[in-house]
Amino acid sequence: MAQDRIGIIGPGRMGLAMLKHLKKAGFNITVYDVNEAQLGKAIDAGGIEAGSPREVGENSDY
Repeated sequence: MAQDRIGIIGPGRMGLAMLKHLKKAGFNITVYDVNEAQLGKAIDAGGIEAGSPREVGENSDY
């Protein structure tokens, strides 16, 4: 069975913490943020960069 894909738009303080826990659990996380510094933190934590909120939705189950 394929792993569920999760999307996070605006991975701020709470979203980044959720991303880290979900990555540890083995989920694929797609992220988008207009703030490049926050987006960089999310990518460093294992998130997959999306170019737009729409792309997050297209690449996520939740």
